[in-house]
Amino acid sequence: IAYLRSRKNQELLIRAMAKLHNSALTCVCIGADREGYRAQLEKLASDLGVRVTFTGEVSKAEVNRLVNQSKIGVLCARRDAVPRAILEYMAADVPVLVNAELLAGARYVGPQAGLVKPPAEFHLGLAELLENRRNYSPRAFFLEKYSKEKTLDTFQKLLQNAGVNI
Repeated sequence: IAYLRSRKNQELLIRAMAKLHNSALTCVCIGADREGYRAQLEKLASDLGVRVTFTGEVSKAEVNRLVNQSKIGVLCARRDAVPRAILEYMAADVPVLVNAELLAGARYVGPQAGLVKPPAEFHLGLAELLENRRNYSPRAFFLEKYSKEKTLDTFQKLLQNAGVNI
């Protein structure tokens, strides 16, 4: 699943999928095409023989349904200030592959939640997650690190360390 914006860098995923020669894979791009990006992705996917489905805008409930049906989550972007999709995938118990060039991404993904790979090795990460996805436990990692209670505890400690009485 990918939000249809050029900054999301779906070309990386399409090129990685092509290297695997796995015709069962499909990338799903969600969102309105406000940049003319869809035509570029369609051509690239066609040239490389990769299946990409474009849904257009859908409801949050439909996004959640699609995420929950996914085998793996993928974040190809290089810049994303708050890559909450990583946490959304983990909460849905979907292992995630993250571009190592994503500035804020790698710190969110632990070894039981997914992989972080540089673009040159992205196809290898994709293959590993597909082959071993049942060996990952992203929801358990999410609950251990990012549950509401853990987040509140971390925030409370930050405030206390800053000298704020709570």
